Amino acid sequence: MRGLYYRTVQPMARQYGCLTGPSVPLAEIADVRRRNDDRRVTLPEVAPPRYALPIAPDIAPNRARTIHLGIDNRYGRSAYALTLDGGKLGTVPAGQEMDFTASVGTHVLCLLPPGAECGKPGTLRQVFLHDGWTMIVKPAAEMPEAPF
Repeated sequence: MRGLYYRTVQPMARQYGCLTGPSVPLAEIADVRRRNDDRRVTLPEVAPPRYALPIAPDIAPNRARTIHLGIDNRYGRSAYALTLDGGKLGTVPAGQEMDFTASVGTHVLCLLPPGAECGKPGTLRQVFLHDGWTMIVKPAAEMPEAPF
């Protein structure tokens, strides 16, 4: 190890004008402590890399698309009232078909003759409405009372 020091470190130290050998002053413990006390490092402000940035900006969610749905009452003997999610959309007269607009998605639908009450058992249907959705009214000769 000593040979390596004399062959490499000493010639390099002489080349740069450093003192070598026994004449080199030794550092005092107070000098070492003073040097080691203040070890603050100030880092420059660094921007995040481009690959870490989000690919797409934040986009507000879109409204549900508006669709057209049809109620075909051509075979009906009386008018029918259409209620969607608790709100009346309109009345379809007997012998006609009508188009209505709503948002795409799952809705609670009620289609009854005027004067009948929505909400009783068997009157509400949960349906997924999409563009072109149609309901055809086909009344029976006699409509029996619901058993429940």
